[in-house]
Amino acid sequence: MHLSPRRITNFGGNVSFVPTAVYWPRTPDEVLACIDGHPGERMRCIGAAHSWSEIVATDGVLLDLRCLRGVQIEAGQRVRVGAGCTLRRLLRHLRRAGLTLPTLGAIQKQTVAGAIATGTHGSGKESLSHFVEEVRVVCFNPATGKAEFKTFDRKPELQAARCSLGALGVVVEVVLRTVDAYWIEERVDKVDSIEDVLSGLEGQQPWDLQQFALLPWSWKYVVYRRRTTTTQPGLWLRERILRCANFWLNDVGLHVILKGLLLYARVSRYLQLIGVTAFTGDAVIRGFYRRVAPRLVLGFERTDESTAILTQHHDLFRHVEMEIFVPAPKLPGAISLIREIAAIAADDAGQCPEIIAELKPELRDDIWKLRGSYTLHYVLFFRRVLEDDTLVSMSSPGAHGGRDWYTISFFTYRKVDEAHARFARTIALCLMERFDARLHWGKYLPLPLEKAASAYPRFNQFIATCREYDPKRQFWY
Repeated sequence: MHLSPRRITNFGGNVSFVPTAVYWPRTPDEVLACIDGHPGERMRCIGAAHSWSEIVATDGVLLDLRCLRGVQIEAGQRVRVGAGCTLRRLLRHLRRAGLTLPTLGAIQKQTVAGAIATGTHGSGKESLSHFVEEVRVVCFNPATGKAEFKTFDRKPELQAARCSLGALGVVVEVVLRTVDAYWIEERVDKVDSIEDVLSGLEGQQPWDLQQFALLPWSWKYVVYRRRTTTTQPGLWLRERILRCANFWLNDVGLHVILKGLLLYARVSRYLQLIGVTAFTGDAVIRGFYRRVAPRLVLGFERTDESTAILTQHHDLFRHVEMEIFVPAPKLPGAISLIREIAAIAADDAGQCPEIIAELKPELRDDIWKLRGSYTLHYVLFFRRVLEDDTLVSMSSPGAHGGRDWYTISFFTYRKVDEAHARFARTIALCLMERFDARLHWGKYLPLPLEKAASAYPRFNQFIATCREYDPKRQFWY
């Protein structure tokens, strides 16, 4: 189906563009026809439009793949799924067969092709891309130069197709590995140090699926300790009540409070014009975290289906997220650096700490230029991701030689402006230089693609594979 060109805006509102043509293909053959009908023109794809990255934007042809949503469960615990099928729809089909996905991200509204193209991940396992066994793509035949269907199911091409950034061609179908449906035991704790957080990964029954949050300005950790269990909850009603409580208290309640604080911080700046300085501006946000966080009462425990615990309703409130991966051994140092940069940006620090003094002079200058310009207003989220068998997913093999990565998510519930852009750019550059960090392809990218790609040792191999099947760079960012 051909639609009139219109402005496309992503979920976060930070990416907006007008393509020359928009198509909603209903079958893989229609995808092929769209490509044949626009020879040599730039072409990108879109699904749920939940990504915050500008790599989806195009002034060329845009294909909306949401009509390609078929699901077919195959033998050997495999599922064949259309590129535009949402994770929510896929999980419903799998649940009826007693199956689920090996790993889950925080939301279910993403399409399958979008999720694997950007390396969507959960915590404690590899990303979803790692579990892709086949990718059916419309790309160009290297011998004839004509567009055709190609199935990637062997390495090294499969490694490129598993996380392709939309640059290898138009994905129309994916085969994923599945697992038997499983249950998760969860306990929520509050601790004071990163050492206490990581201690949950030790012992005979480690909380290997855990993720955690760092509350800014009080710098306390909230740990969601999680692990699989064979013990199902005995009370159906209790399970439903806890789901409901988690939704209204966490997904809704805390965000409503935050939105109220941000509104007050903006409005209260006018009070400063008449001499009122106490409890105004962003100081009220820092005060909230310092006074409320120490009084949090946690220790909750629950057991539920994996989907109910591992996914959230993060899409209820518009926001923008930047996510950075750091090697597991370097996580404590990265946290220390982030804290110091955040303090300087909020004009909440007194002197240059040692960890900042170790950076290059130009990066130190960038940090000090942030003074008083930005206040970190949302918790930092951390998840552990195991090494993937891909070329350019964020947890693909790196120079540090370890298998574990930690993700650090920076959220903003304000409009992305120059202050936020400078803060995000400085954080990204400092973590890349000091701790071999990588930026998430599907999240907010404060750096040019070339700079972000420099952290990936196999990016040139990835480009070579893309060029083989797209010599005219029609699908390239």
